[in-house]
Amino acid sequence: MGFVDAIKTCFSKYATFSGRATRSEYWWFLLFYMIISIIPLVQIAVLALIIPQLAVSWRRLHDIGKSGLWLFLPMIALPFYMIDLFSTQQAGILSMIGLAISVVTTILLIVWLATAGKPVDNRFGPPPAPSLAKA
Repeated sequence: MGFVDAIKTCFSKYATFSGRATRSEYWWFLLFYMIISIIPLVQIAVLALIIPQLAVSWRRLHDIGKSGLWLFLPMIALPFYMIDLFSTQQAGILSMIGLAISVVTTILLIVWLATAGKPVDNRFGPPPAPSLAKA
């Protein structure tokens, strides 16, 4: 799947959180999302792209047999930041723990998103169409 095909596919599945997405579909759309986000005049469009970016990420995790809820894994660090933010002490240690958790969980997600999906059915459905599965 090429750049244009990936963008078309993601927009045609704008808010579809079921099914599976190939690596190329995910990474090409992520590149499109990043390009749009750095262009000053169209940054408001990034708000419209949040849902399809979340949806393609969700489907990408389905392709490797994981639930899309794993996308929220880095959020487990939030309590550490919040406690440290409202703490009256100058601890800072909780923020460091939160940062470490954020980094580790983000790296784990990147590895998962880059992992090839299995070309067999899984609990999230059949693999993407063979013509599109050239990841």
